[in-house]
Amino acid sequence: MSPAAPEPARIALLAGGVRADAQVMKRQALRLRDAAATLRGGPLAPDWLDETIKDLIDRCMTAAADLEAAADRLDDHAGALLGVGGPAE
Repeated sequence: MSPAAPEPARIALLAGGVRADAQVMKRQALRLRDAAATLRGGPLAPDWLDETIKDLIDRCMTAAADLEAAADRLDDHAGALLGVGGPAE
C-alpha cells in the first residue's frame, strides 16, 4: 500500500458518514410527516401546523439531497486520488 492510500481511505470513510447523515435527515422527515398526521385535525393542533411541518420536511429532504451530493463528491475525490476516475481537484 502506498503512503497516500490512507488519505483516500479516510475520505471514503467521511463520505460514508455524510451518507449516513443524509439517511438520518430522511428518517427525520418521515417522523415529522407521521407526527403531523397524528396531530392534524386534533383540537390542540395550531393553524400553522401543516405549513410548518411541510416546510420542515422540505428542509430535511433538501439537506438529505445536499449531503448525498457531498458524499458523492467525496467518493469521487477519493477515487481520483487513487487514480480512478477524473483528476482530483
